Amino acid sequence: MREVAVRVGVNIATLDYYFSTKEELVQEVVKYLLHQFFIVTSPLPADYEDTPVAQLKQVFVDFQYRLEHEPDIFLVMNELHLA
Repeated sequence: MREVAVRVGVNIATLDYYFSTKEELVQEVVKYLLHQFFIVTSPLPADYEDTPVAQLKQVFVDFQYRLEHEPDIFLVMNELHLA
């Protein structure tokens, strides 16, 4: 927890106030990442038709968009996977 506090530039007491354990901190990071996957999406094209094929294509477009606009999300997910 101390290393996390240093890396994000907050006082350890502040971090302890919001997250009593390392596991709680990790759970909140995961919640944040899942939330980001729902809200960070590419704009829909003007000619978008809401069909199953178009929805599937949009999933991949959104994935690419997230990768370009929020690359840190993928770094954190990889770190969590490795842990």
